[in-house]
Amino acid sequence: MKNKLIVKRMAAIAASGLIFIGCQTRTPETFLFHPDPITHFVPEDPGDTRPDYNIYFLGNSITLDYPNPAVNWFGIWGMAATSPENDYVYQLIHKIRNEFNNYRINYTTHKIRYWELNFNETVKINTQKTVNLLVVQLGENVNETYARKNNYYAALSKLVAGVKGENTKVIMLDPFWYSGYKTAVHKRIAQANGYHFAAISDLSFNTGNMAYGTFDNTAVAMHPGDKGMKTIAERLYKCIKDNGIIP
Repeated sequence: MKNKLIVKRMAAIAASGLIFIGCQTRTPETFLFHPDPITHFVPEDPGDTRPDYNIYFLGNSITLDYPNPAVNWFGIWGMAATSPENDYVYQLIHKIRNEFNNYRINYTTHKIRYWELNFNETVKINTQKTVNLLVVQLGENVNETYARKNNYYAALSKLVAGVKGENTKVIMLDPFWYSGYKTAVHKRIAQANGYHFAAISDLSFNTGNMAYGTFDNTAVAMHPGDKGMKTIAERLYKCIKDNGIIP
C-alpha cells in the first residue's frame, strides 16, 4: 500500500513537470543552467585502426547531473546512481564496448533540462564527430499543460532532427515517471520517423528501482537508483541487439 501511494504521488508530480531538482514554473528571472556536452573519446593510438562509433545521450539529470550541495548531491553522473560506474550511461557503454570491440566507442552526455522547461531554448550540440546513435532520454521535466499548449510533438521532433545526421539511428525512451500523454508522444515520434522506442516508465511503479534509503533528499531519491539504472541500461542494450542497431 505504501509503494502504491508513493507511486501515485510521483505520477501526479511528474505530470506537472516539477519533479527534478530546481524545477519550477519559469519566469524571465529564472536561472537555467546551460551546461556544455561532455564527450568521452577513446584516446588516439596510431596502432588502433578501428573505425569510430559515436553515441550521443541527450537527456536530463537521469543521464547527467552536477553537484548540488543543497540536496547533498555531489556526483557528475546520472542521478541517483551511487557512483559513475552505476549510472545507465556507463553501464550501457561498458556492455557495448565489450560486445562491439571492433569499434572505438566514443560517447557524449548532454543535460538539457532547460529545453524541457522552454522549447524555444537553443540547444548547442557537440558535433565534433558524426553521431551514429542518438539516445533521447527526456520528458520528465516537461509540464503537460505547457506541452499541450506548445505542441510537444513538433518541438521534440524538431530537437531530435536537429541532432541526428542522415544515417543516425535513434532510440527514444519514454519518461521514467509515467505519463500516458508524454509516452504516447514519444512513441508517435519514433513510429513516424523510423526510430526505435524503449519503454522505462513501468520501472517507476516499483520504488525498489529508485534510490530511497540511499539518499535522504526526496527529490534525489525519486530518481532511478543503482537497480533502476541497471535495468535502463539492459533495456537499451536489448533494443540495440534485437534491432541490429550497431552493425
